[in-house]
This record gives sequence, C-alpha cells and structure tokens, in this order.
Amino acid sequence: MFKDDERMFLSRPVRIRWDGWESNTLKLQQAGWEFSVEQDMSMHGVRLFMRNSRCEMYGSTSTISMDLFEAHRDPRYLDSMHFEVGHMASRLTVQVHNEYPLTAAPVDMQPVITTWGEIKTLEEFGIFAVPLVRTEGIYLDEASVPKLMETILEAQDPAKKKYFEDKVREQRLPGATSPIGYEPRQKFHAQIISLAA
Repeated sequence: MFKDDERMFLSRPVRIRWDGWESNTLKLQQAGWEFSVEQDMSMHGVRLFMRNSRCEMYGSTSTISMDLFEAHRDPRYLDSMHFEVGHMASRLTVQVHNEYPLTAAPVDMQPVITTWGEIKTLEEFGIFAVPLVRTEGIYLDEASVPKLMETILEAQDPAKKKYFEDKVREQRLPGATSPIGYEPRQKFHAQIISLAA
C-alpha cells in the first residue's frame, strides 16, 4: 500500500450538467462518450470537449476554475465542482487565434490511483543553458579555421564520440529516466572565434 502523501487519484469523477440533466465523467465514458480536456495552468481554468461517435454528437463545456494540485491532494475538493455543457450538436466548430491554438488533449475518465514522480534537483532536469560565453575565446583569422578544425577532428577519440551519441540516444527512448533533451554532463574549454576580413 502507498502512504497517503504518495498517492495520487487521477480522473476522479466530476459532475456534468446540461439543461436540467446531470451525470458524471465516468458514467458518460462508460456510455460511449469520449473526452478531451483543455487546461489553462496560469489561470487554473479547465473545460471539456465531448464526442459520442455512435450518436454523432459533440459537446463542449464552459470553463471552470479548478486548482488541479488541490484536486489531487484533497479528495473532497471536486465534490462541489461541476461542468455545464454550453454547446451540444452534431457538428461543432471552434475559431482560434493563431497565437492561441486549441491545446485540448485526450483524457481517460477511468479513475486510477498512481504515485507522484520522483523528487529531482533542478540540475537533473537539464533546464539551464550551457554557459559558453564563460569559456576562453581563441581568436583566429577566418581562413585558418578549417585547418584548425581538421586537426581537432583528427585528434577526436572515436570511442568517446560513440559513447556520447549512444548515451543521448538511450536516454531519449520511451521509458528513459532522464528528462527530454537530455545531454551527458559536459565541460566546454574554449570557443573558436574567427576574425573576418
């Protein structure tokens, strides 16, 4: 069993109302409805899109304010929440601004208990830019750069290069433990800066 602070209840049923009729997300999914959710994390806004292929019906709800972190933490939080269906038709269209695309994503309304992810330091997420500007600069005439690069590449250790490439490829496979954009820890020693004529 999990400790209380380790558990996370995903897709807890939430009530949906439409013109005096009421159900919830789980019952509707079991009846053949499919769901997609759009979340505005900055404003804590959530709205649902619905589809029933058998009935050829589409629906969308109004946006409600929902603190997703509180919803995961307190099982009673969603008891007072409900979505109101604002549109229901055999064909729905949405007009969006180019800079604000529709960000809805499919969601499974079947409740499941899972655990929080592991705790990591900021360094482990690899979210900071490599400080190239802090390395020593090597200033050369532009014409001499190709020859220097040729010398450097000849001195390159093929085994080190292969290890680097394999490590990056391995950590970008599904199920890898490292974050997206993973790069092995590196140390930059200098920048080659050409002085164009």
